[in-house]
Amino acid sequence: MFSEKLERLFNETAILLSEFPEIGIKTDYPDIRIKVIKNYKLFYQNFPDKIQIIRVWDNRQNPDNLEIV
Repeated sequence: MFSEKLERLFNETAILLSEFPEIGIKTDYPDIRIKVIKNYKLFYQNFPDKIQIIRVWDNRQNPDNLEIV
């Protein structure tokens, strides 16, 4: 099922980000990075003790509707 594959990809990415938090693309917002996963962007912040996922964005949506913070 696609939703199960997508969940697995998100989980694998979360593990990867916890090991390599600087791997994401920098944004104009301090401390917020983006990791692209297929048609999605995962916006996250890196803290000393955790990674906080702020938003999961479907890239097929209108970008004018994107609010990060």
